[in-house]
Amino acid sequence: MRTRQKSILLITEWAPIHLAKLLKTWYWKEAAPDAKSQEVWQNSCCYLYLPRLKDETVFRLTIEDGTESRDFFGVPQGKEDGKYVGFTFGKRTGVIMDSSLLLVDPAVASAYIVEAKPAGVVKEGGLWDGRKLYELYQEAYLSLIRI
Repeated sequence: MRTRQKSILLITEWAPIHLAKLLKTWYWKEAAPDAKSQEVWQNSCCYLYLPRLKDETVFRLTIEDGTESRDFFGVPQGKEDGKYVGFTFGKRTGVIMDSSLLLVDPAVASAYIVEAKPAGVVKEGGLWDGRKLYELYQEAYLSLIRI
């Protein structure tokens, strides 16, 4: 008796733009601009309308690739008292897939970066003002020497 194998197409590499599009479509809402990464991963394993990734490593690598750019999402390690903890945006970082890792809408992430930095350190568009940052560090250093 011949057995018939079903061929299931699994995604072995996935671009961050596709993850960002999925997040915009199904997860990011005005009242909830962030999504738990583990929930997104588990849903992709359960729901037929979501992409079928080969394994969690494909999902994790997609997130890591997406952290390099400010176009896709921000990645905090968690949220406490309404503030993101271990927030990364526009800088490549390794991620640990657990129940606290979040994926944040890039518009919200940009606004959060500006709010979280001291006044004058971040220019318009979320870019750092190196001179102002240097002045702040210099002031802090001199205040430590005076102690």
